[in-house]
Amino acid sequence: MSCVLAVLAALGWWIGSPSAEELASSKPVTPAPAPAAVASGQNGPARASGDKGTPEVDALGTKLDAARLFDLGFAGGLTVDRDTRATLEALSTVMPDESSQVDIDRLEATLRQGLPQEDAEKAIKLFHDYRSFQADMKRELPEMGLPETPEASKAYFDRVAQVQRRHFDDATVNALFGQDVQGARLATLGAFINRDTNLSPNQKKDQLDALRAQLPADLRALIPEADMPPLIAPDSEPNKP
Repeated sequence: MSCVLAVLAALGWWIGSPSAEELASSKPVTPAPAPAAVASGQNGPARASGDKGTPEVDALGTKLDAARLFDLGFAGGLTVDRDTRATLEALSTVMPDESSQVDIDRLEATLRQGLPQEDAEKAIKLFHDYRSFQADMKRELPEMGLPETPEASKAYFDRVAQVQRRHFDDATVNALFGQDVQGARLATLGAFINRDTNLSPNQKKDQLDALRAQLPADLRALIPEADMPPLIAPDSEPNKP
């Protein structure tokens, strides 16, 4: 089952979530305008990170104020998408379970200072909900073990969906996890197809191509190519008696 483990690990579903590298490389971080600037329609100067008591995230050596990791849409309002999940993962890394209430209060104050009020409260709720989601994932998913059949894989991802919806509404689940879940489901199914000795190489190829077609272009590489039997050149055939 090493191929299935590799798929799940690479996609972040067995051992965690997006990496710090993903956070830094996903897209440029746009500093959130201060609440007063939002009210006036102007983006004021970004508050400098590194202020005493300000939680920071180290993204590939760049120190970022926690409030700057959240993105605001052009028309205002906190953007919630796959990059938001990477932000929440990064914040969870710098604010682990053993963080004190003082640390939590400092983070919340940082978000309230750096984001418009409504967006700050939404970001704070997302942070706490995500921490609770992580705790449930760490506690419940290992109990299921690695899926060894397509049916077990379906049950695994159904369980993931149950945990997600325990902490987030459907729209938030889709925004934070939807693309990754679809990629992980299909990539894991692809690994099982490639291991199925009852399928011919052409059958494997057709089924894997069908899975690949369900994904956006930038995720199609998640689906493996069909394992094809080695070709034997005529001059390499053993001599017949």
